[in-house]
Amino acid sequence: MGTYVDRQHAIGEISHCANWEALQLRVHPMFVLCTLEDKLRVQPGDLGKPTLEAVTAEIERTYIDKVVPDLGLVITLYDILDVSGGYVFPSDGAAHFDTKFRLVVFKPFIGEVLVGKLKACDK
Repeated sequence: MGTYVDRQHAIGEISHCANWEALQLRVHPMFVLCTLEDKLRVQPGDLGKPTLEAVTAEIERTYIDKVVPDLGLVITLYDILDVSGGYVFPSDGAAHFDTKFRLVVFKPFIGEVLVGKLKACDK
């Protein structure tokens, strides 16, 4: 799994804020944009696809709809900032790409109340 790097910033007009506490007060912090770096392994069967398409599919398979510790629930891929590499290691037919990308993450703060309507219940 990738490692959390750099900084988080709320989706909105503010692109950087050194003080996360101050940023939470100015912009709705429930959904945040997180920058991650990861070395992704693209399966040999996907190597026939364009590189960006294969890497996008691997990011979605690895991160979307999963909870990343200290980050939150990953909602969607926002964009891919950099793809480099394409290394094939001995005894492994897959290509390994160094990638840098941004994800939209659901991260409510502690004590936040979410209001919604119940559509169905099984009991």
